[in-house]
Amino acid sequence: MVRRVSSTGSYLNRADSIRVQRWDLHPACLAFAILLPFLEAGAQPLAPVATKLRTLTTALEAHSLPVSEARLHYPIHIRATVTYYDDDIFFVHDSTAGIFVRLPKKHIWPSGPPSVGTIVDIHGRSGTGDFAPVLENPSILFVGHSNVSFKAKPMTFTRLLTGTEDAQLVEIEGVVQSVFQTPTHVIVEVATADGSMSATTAKAPGVDYDGLIDATVRIRGNAGPLFNADGQMTGFHVFFPDMTAVTIADVAPSNPFSIPPRPIKSLSVFTPTATLPHRIHVRGRVTLQWPGKMLCIQDETQGLCALSSQNTHLTLGESADILGFAIPGGYKPSLINAVFKPLGGNDPVLPSVITAKEAFRGNHDSSLVQIEGQLIGHELDTKEGTLMLSSGKFIFPVILPEGSIESHIPAINNGSKLRITGICSVKIDTQMTSRGRGQTVITSFRILLRSPQDVVILAIPSWWTAARIFFLLALTIAITAAVLGWVVVLRKRVDQQTKTIRESEKRFRHIAQHDALTGLPTRMLLHDRIQIALARARRYKTGIALLMLDVDNFKQINDSLGHHAGDQALCVTSQRLVAMVRKIDTVARMGGDEFVVLLTDLYKAESAEMVAAKIITALSVPIPIGEEEIPISVSVGVCAISDGEVSADVLLKSVDTAMYHAKADGRNCFRVFTTEMESATIRKRQLQSGLGRALELHEFELEYQPQISFSTGELTGVEALLRWNSKQLGSIGPAEFIPVAEEAGLIVIIGEWVMREACRQIGLLERSVNRSLSLAVNLSPRQFLHKDLCQMIHEALVQSGRSPHLLTVEITENILMGDSFHIHHVLSEIRKLGVQLALDDFGIGFSNLSYITRFPVDWIKIDKSLICHSTTQRNHLAVVRAIVAMAHGLDIHVMAEGVETMEQFALLKTEQCDIAQGFYLGRPMDLPKLQALVTTLERDRVKTNAGFTA
Repeated sequence: MVRRVSSTGSYLNRADSIRVQRWDLHPACLAFAILLPFLEAGAQPLAPVATKLRTLTTALEAHSLPVSEARLHYPIHIRATVTYYDDDIFFVHDSTAGIFVRLPKKHIWPSGPPSVGTIVDIHGRSGTGDFAPVLENPSILFVGHSNVSFKAKPMTFTRLLTGTEDAQLVEIEGVVQSVFQTPTHVIVEVATADGSMSATTAKAPGVDYDGLIDATVRIRGNAGPLFNADGQMTGFHVFFPDMTAVTIADVAPSNPFSIPPRPIKSLSVFTPTATLPHRIHVRGRVTLQWPGKMLCIQDETQGLCALSSQNTHLTLGESADILGFAIPGGYKPSLINAVFKPLGGNDPVLPSVITAKEAFRGNHDSSLVQIEGQLIGHELDTKEGTLMLSSGKFIFPVILPEGSIESHIPAINNGSKLRITGICSVKIDTQMTSRGRGQTVITSFRILLRSPQDVVILAIPSWWTAARIFFLLALTIAITAAVLGWVVVLRKRVDQQTKTIRESEKRFRHIAQHDALTGLPTRMLLHDRIQIALARARRYKTGIALLMLDVDNFKQINDSLGHHAGDQALCVTSQRLVAMVRKIDTVARMGGDEFVVLLTDLYKAESAEMVAAKIITALSVPIPIGEEEIPISVSVGVCAISDGEVSADVLLKSVDTAMYHAKADGRNCFRVFTTEMESATIRKRQLQSGLGRALELHEFELEYQPQISFSTGELTGVEALLRWNSKQLGSIGPAEFIPVAEEAGLIVIIGEWVMREACRQIGLLERSVNRSLSLAVNLSPRQFLHKDLCQMIHEALVQSGRSPHLLTVEITENILMGDSFHIHHVLSEIRKLGVQLALDDFGIGFSNLSYITRFPVDWIKIDKSLICHSTTQRNHLAVVRAIVAMAHGLDIHVMAEGVETMEQFALLKTEQCDIAQGFYLGRPMDLPKLQALVTTLERDRVKTNAGFTA
């Protein structure tokens, strides 16, 4: 089976591909394709032709593009083999090179993800990756599986750091020093001859990855760069598919602790037979342990500290074995990735009593020492508390273990003399050491404590120091001066406070009445000014007007450019509004993207309309934001009065109604408030309220319109139509209440009721007349967003006992226009149930031919607007013929809806339509009438068959 996978997860099987080829070759389809541009020419202007980029056909071409050209999105078509895949990383390789494929987030593979060795045919475009060009927006065809393995180039760490091997197959060799496992991945740290790097793979169950530690391995995989937050390359790692890409050249010892222990002083001493660094076994008595971080021991030769995440508790003086990898870099070698085991015993190591000068020489590095010094400062807010001590000309830190008890540490005063027992840790100057002649240059040392009890106070300083005496004297003088000065400045301070309070009240009043972003009056201040304007209009017999503006599609500006851009757009809009009106008028911000303009002293209502038109024109100028210009428009409602006898609340409510009618009429326009608007708003609110209770009050009913076969004249099925008989509002047509239900979000529960009830009623009818009928039910676009749609259809069929192939779900073209993975997935799941799909109202709107080739459609229903003129206008007849020929060429059945005359029925029968539906054949009827009709037709059919038999 050949599977075609796009970036949205859609796919076509081989049969679908053959069906598409038949569409491409069918003459009738070609005729319709030629006719369609002429039908749409008046509505769709031709777009300019863009310069066509050449198609890249090898991974080497795509990967070698300069960044400036990769941004042009060159089309790429390659056939390659998958060399690595997990949920985030996808590499492929052809005969020329390898390349990274960028998959969309939350990518779904309908038939499972690819495995290593899968041959794929990829269409995509070039894109800029973090380091080199990548292949993005892929459409992937699974071709087969290859057993051919590409040759991986042996690679050093230094060579990888050049970046030239990005995405290529490489082989690294070294000793595994650590294995880190997450729930989904395994990261193996490999020490090579010239550096350490990591290798990553997807975690597989049942694999002993820890057994790789200390083994010499060769790992084959794709090279990938490491980056910091600024996009700068900081290293490389290798992605290998599984353990088949790992060759173990030298297995790790089965019992590494059986390796004879070495004296600590012999670590990293040169030998002509030196090889890659393997684990080293040392033995000594414990001098310090920071559980989960560090363990220090000391043997007869020296001391050593090892970094270890093991939490096994050891006591000081206990003998212990340590296994780890020796690394240089400090004054003495240390061990990393260490593990240890206790050997028992309790023979504490006695500390060496030294001075700071002796510690600075480095002879006691990693050894237990005892040293004295004077406390000059401490920092205990961090996880590891620090004491700063001085001794002679030396200053050195003392580090407490993380999580240690520090209750007595804050009580030590600076200047106290302390005795410290801990591990001496020497630091070197790397730069000066590298410029020397082979000797390390020491810069400082520190003492690592085992516990706070390693701090002993030898002496504390006297409280009466010269600094404290001077401080008390200065404090006394300052207090005296303050008391004397307070009498002089008291009155002035009172005056200043009074002035500040008055200014604050004025500022707070302004903040409460003006918008913080635009500086415009708020709703509260606007309401006061409307009251004043109404009173003035009543007194001087003038008119006033309110204009309410709403920025169109403002949410898109916030979502695409961020809230900072949205705030900037609101500020520019407010400035333009203020510039468009008089100083006596008021521009206020109601909140969000809504503004109100109050026009006073008007003598003609038409003046408000002129101002609204000017505002729309002025605000249509794009707003510069950064380096871009953002197009903007507003919808304006206008309400003008001449007597001033209405309230401010009524005026605001009326202009709000007019503004929403402007938005409903297409935006970027203004509408003047009329009483009809208020009536329409009240009617819409009544419909919304009634729809919310219609199901509970059993006000919905179903009617069924017959569907007749052109070839046999028999009743083959019915379409379920929803009717609403409101107890409060009377009978309401679908054209009026369906859009309200869509907008209010009630169409999902109403549509579910229609599906379940129609299946139940037709199921009862079929069992009573012992005959099967096809049932068509319309689905709303909102229902496709509901995750339980397919489950609901399946339950309706099971509960009614009806066969899935006798149910047809009717959808409109606007559902398919998104061409999203979700829509394709839902339609595919409906088809898997055995339910048929019909494309309703075909021939109007876009009528995009690609819809019926990309989506699984069983029926096309020709719209009644084409049927009603097919007998009188040649253009409509030509379109009907093209649709029938196209559909039959794709093995899709055709239904004509809106057949109202005998001439239309005869013509459509001649044109080889399959099914007819319309008033000529039968009007919608309730279930009892339908049952009577089916019973009569079935009885007549039986009599006719009996007559033929006789």
